[in-house]
Amino acid sequence: MQRITHPSAAAELPSARDYGSAPGYFIQRDVENGIAGTLVTNDWLNAVQEELINVVIAGGGTPNAANLGQVAAAISALIAAAMVPVWNRIGGANGDVAGYIAPDIDALYVPGEYYYGTSTGGTKPSTYGLVKVWRETDRLIYQVAQASSTGRLYSRYINRDSGDGWSDWECPAAAADLALSRQGGVDGNLLEHPAPDIDALYVPGEYYYSPSTAGTKPSDYGLVKVWRESAGTIYQHAQHSGDGRFSTRYYTSGSWTEWHLFAPYLARDGSIVGGPGEQVFAAGSTDFQRGTSYQGDLLTVNGPGVGASHFGEETWWMSMGSWPISGTGDPGDPVIYAGMFVRVA
Repeated sequence: MQRITHPSAAAELPSARDYGSAPGYFIQRDVENGIAGTLVTNDWLNAVQEELINVVIAGGGTPNAANLGQVAAAISALIAAAMVPVWNRIGGANGDVAGYIAPDIDALYVPGEYYYGTSTGGTKPSTYGLVKVWRETDRLIYQVAQASSTGRLYSRYINRDSGDGWSDWECPAAAADLALSRQGGVDGNLLEHPAPDIDALYVPGEYYYSPSTAGTKPSDYGLVKVWRESAGTIYQHAQHSGDGRFSTRYYTSGSWTEWHLFAPYLARDGSIVGGPGEQVFAAGSTDFQRGTSYQGDLLTVNGPGVGASHFGEETWWMSMGSWPISGTGDPGDPVIYAGMFVRVA
């Protein structure tokens, strides 16, 4: 739809002449019976043209001579904007939306949250779920859906000026279904919602894992926190159920590293727990070391200013975040190194 662009057309809208206020109708010219046809004036044509142009603009479009569907699209957008989405139920004792199902997910252009189900028409990302609609502009519209039961998230968009329709649904976590962290319950209990696969947890959040959780777990039960440094570098930090110990690993280049245990650690009774063979961080290094010293781990020190690879190998050790002991006799005065306490026998 566009205004007339013929060289004979005026650049400005001329003032309309007054022919009176009585409405009239077109008649056909009939030469045989001496009936003159209705004269179609420029005033009437300009009025019709401006009415149509105003509809296109009000609907969020830009007049385009090559697009003959702009008036229809604008009317559809204006009607949708004026509709009250009665299927979008916000009330209810528990937020139940089962009785308010959107009739067609492809027709949801008005910002809001809607429930979709088996009776919902259009292209759905799952059988049941909740979809949130938002607009970047009047014509560029997004839908973000969360599938029922699996909790997976999907998104798509439509540019109503292009006429291409909705894009395909895309899932940002295509590797596996998500078990979302349960925040409910009077005690924050997560037991009913274990993650299905700990190796597939890439989306930041907190998740419960159990013996039924697939993948490489640091313990039988626990809570794992997921966070991202970048799109391809993801960290998991887990706390074990029972002993409360912490483990960590990260994802890079398409695979997870091994779980590494923070050792030694402060037990719930205040004692320091940790022994030979447990993995610890080395000072000044991102590598993990495994030691066989008397009590705890042999710590390889390779930080700045250290002239030797070890500070002894017999009766002492140190660990970030804990108070080391020698285990025999008076350990002597503590020595501070790089923010950590070291006791020398």
